[in-house]
This record gives sequence, C-alpha cells and structure tokens, in this order.
Amino acid sequence: MQTWLLLRAPDRGSPALSRGLCLPSQLLHLQWPRTKLCLSPLLPPVPGSAQPRACPGGSEALNGSGLRVSEEMGCRLCEAGTYHNLILDALPCQLCPPGFSCSQGSESYQGQPCPVGHYCPAGTRSPRPCPAGTFRSSSGARAAEECQGCPVDTFTSLPGQSGCLTCSSAAFSPPGASTCTCRGLNRIFQKSDGSCICQAGHVSFNNRGVESEEESSGHEDCQPQVSPCSL
Repeated sequence: MQTWLLLRAPDRGSPALSRGLCLPSQLLHLQWPRTKLCLSPLLPPVPGSAQPRACPGGSEALNGSGLRVSEEMGCRLCEAGTYHNLILDALPCQLCPPGFSCSQGSESYQGQPCPVGHYCPAGTRSPRPCPAGTFRSSSGARAAEECQGCPVDTFTSLPGQSGCLTCSSAAFSPPGASTCTCRGLNRIFQKSDGSCICQAGHVSFNNRGVESEEESSGHEDCQPQVSPCSL
C-alpha cells in the first residue's frame, strides 16, 4: 500500500505560504521539480488518482504539518454547533448561525432550522426550548425574546411548546401563565383536562343545595367537608 506524506514547502519569506508537498514515500528521493504541490489541508489521492483530496463535508483539516496518510489522521468531524462545507476550503468549522442548529459533522446549516417551540442562538448544539408560559409557532427563532407569552386565559405548563392551552370557563390566567387559577375557592386546577376540582376534604353544592359529585369541575366555592355526627 502506497504511503503519502505532506511536507512543508520552503519558507520564502511569506508568512501566508501554507502549501505542502504530497509525496509517495518511495519518491521522496526525487528532486523538487518532479514533485507535486498541494494546498494544505488536502489529503493524499485515492489509489489510481494523482489528485489530492479535500476533507469531506462536515469535517475540517487538522494541522497540515507531519504525516497525512489517511482521512482519519488528516480530518476531524465538526463539533455540534458548527459546520463546514467544501466552499470553506482551509477555514476551520464555522459557528452555526442564529436560527439554526447544527449536529456533529454538519456540512451545512441549511435544512436544520430551529424547530417550533424552540430558539437557537449562534453556535447552537441542541435547540433550546421556549420556557413554560411561552410558545413559538414557527421555526427559525434566534433568541429567547422571540418566544411569545401565552395570551390571557391560556397557559403552557411545559417548555418547548408550539401553542398555548385554553383555561376552562371555571379558571382564568394572566398573560404568560404556566397554569390557570380556579375561580371558585378551595379548588385545584387540573392541567390535564382544564377542570377545577375541590381540594381534599372539601365539597361543593349546586344551586339547589345538592352536593356535587366527587371530583366534578365547577366555579362554585368548595366548602370544608363536615362528617355527620355520630349518635
């Protein structure tokens, strides 16, 4: 198997000179005019080809000095939150722009917009959820300020939501709420279905004075439950 080496070209007084030599190891004894120059960060050619290769998309070139005998030794995957495509050439992996998230080894941020219910500052590794009490109904949010507060009488109890839930007629909420408040005293709001049931040890009565069924929702005040007197 043929081994290729990348060597530094002679320094001719130009600090910007970053070229190296791609040489088959058995040709190192030849003179410079017989060799082929390649720009760092190119890789050795594939078998049967004389053309050096660039690191694949989603990866960046390691230090151009020393041995570069394989993609594994010459390239490194971009970390999450960064990307790199062939157009960037010798530049390192670039930060993912605001409004996008980049997974490890991303060649482009395009096609990875920040999902609904989340926001993505520059360099986002994983989308950040909008906090409880807020929502985001469209993709591409760049900052937490682009998460919208829930309107009056709605709520979100969980982060990362695309919309808000409506409080039932038995409850209400201010803007940006993560829960609702029952209108009747001694009632507990149920986030699962929006109902307002009596606290433990309390009961409610309808307008005819009849005790309501256990865990029934309503907006009347709940009263402490009184045990019947024993005779």
